[in-house]
Amino acid sequence: MKMVKRSLNTFMNAMTGPDFTVYPFSTGNEKDFENLMRIYMDITYRPLLRENDFRQEGWRYTLDEDTLGVNGVVLNEMKGVVQDMSGVY
Repeated sequence: MKMVKRSLNTFMNAMTGPDFTVYPFSTGNEKDFENLMRIYMDITYRPLLRENDFRQEGWRYTLDEDTLGVNGVVLNEMKGVVQDMSGVY
């Protein structure tokens, strides 16, 4: 999301489906489009994966008081996809 502050983009998001994730973006500036495309291609084909990225983005166990739970950005997005079956084809 650091790119949002440094770009002239008009749209930038990520969407998760049952077996894919897409990262659409748009901008009215050709140079900005080329820069964003270069960044997206770099993180797609040459990812820098660190253990901390998995801890935040994937899923992780949490302990609140005496209750064990599971949390994570991707996990919560996938829960939303499964709960709303209207978007699944």
